[in-house]
Amino acid sequence: MDLLSRTHIKEIEKLIGYTFKDKNLLITALCHRSFTHENKGIHIHNNERFEFLGDALLQLTITHLIMDIFPDYTEGELSKLRAGIVNETQLSNIAMDLKLGSYILLGKGEEYSNGRTKKSILSDTYEAILGAVYNDTGYDNACKIVKHHFKDILCFPEMINNDYKTDLQELTQKMFQKIPEYILEQETGPPHDKTFTIRLMLAGKSMAVGFGKNKKSAQQNAAKITYNILSTQNNKDVRT
Repeated sequence: MDLLSRTHIKEIEKLIGYTFKDKNLLITALCHRSFTHENKGIHIHNNERFEFLGDALLQLTITHLIMDIFPDYTEGELSKLRAGIVNETQLSNIAMDLKLGSYILLGKGEEYSNGRTKKSILSDTYEAILGAVYNDTGYDNACKIVKHHFKDILCFPEMINNDYKTDLQELTQKMFQKIPEYILEQETGPPHDKTFTIRLMLAGKSMAVGFGKNKKSAQQNAAKITYNILSTQNNKDVRT
């Protein structure tokens, strides 16, 4: 029984930016425990051990990266930043960008309960894939993948703990009784490394253009620019 077709394996490898020497490692990384529980006749392990390994690898790699990128941060600031980067929400967002949900091997129960979109399953699967890469060719390649997948977050760390879209919506409702509109203008680059261009419109007027490796980060960038502009304007109006 082929759990994943060659075509699907190639698709996944292209999306994550890595080609496995041992394809079985990738299959194991995508195998949720619900699948093995319901298919006991199939001799395959679930991905929990790879997830355990991938979690440790991710913590170490992100720690090294943020220490290099932010040499002036204190230990407390680094801990807070790492917690904002390595968490279920961020990992599930990356997994969704990589379309991993389409390829996870799930049992019928999880399939019927929308398991492919559950944050916990998506984030665990992403960590399992990192663990599988480590087992396949070692730390250096796993580290390269982490750097690639997290580069947008690491370039804009202020976005981690700030929801500019929510802040902007509250501000525009207060100032204009209007809410922003986000328009996707362009997608460039290969499927595994796209850049999105989002234009923010307010009351029919173009306010800012944001860029990002996913739509959410591009929207946040556009929202941040607009929020800063309107905040300055609002403060001047208050003073006068």
